Amino acid sequence: ITLVSKINPNEINIGISVDIRLLTGSRDESYMDCTYYPSQRTIYINDFRSSISSRGYGKIILENLGEMLEDLNKILEKHDLNKIMIIRGKMIANKHIISEDNLKKMYIKYGFEVDNSNNILKVLNEIM
Repeated sequence: ITLVSKINPNEINIGISVDIRLLTGSRDESYMDCTYYPSQRTIYINDFRSSISSRGYGKIILENLGEMLEDLNKILEKHDLNKIMIIRGKMIANKHIISEDNLKKMYIKYGFEVDNSNNILKVLNEIM
């Protein structure tokens, strides 16, 4: 199992596409499709999916997300772009993979706030 990320800081857009994938050696995949907004220092999770449930793939991504963002921040700094300091998104459960309640518990376990409209938020420390 390998966790990889991809970002192109030279992408000229309002937001920069960020792709985080868990490679398992099979067709089962888990990924986090994000957009980074440099002026807001925010990465927005557009889509976070696992193709199969109960394998812990989503957990692996969330457990290692801080380290992945540290690596991405190093790349951003080399290109004189603001570091990622905020993670936002919308919690959307696929009932065939994970219940909304279990997904909410997972986000909270990894330091996210989840509001009544299923918006997620995590503010990162300055150390990153």
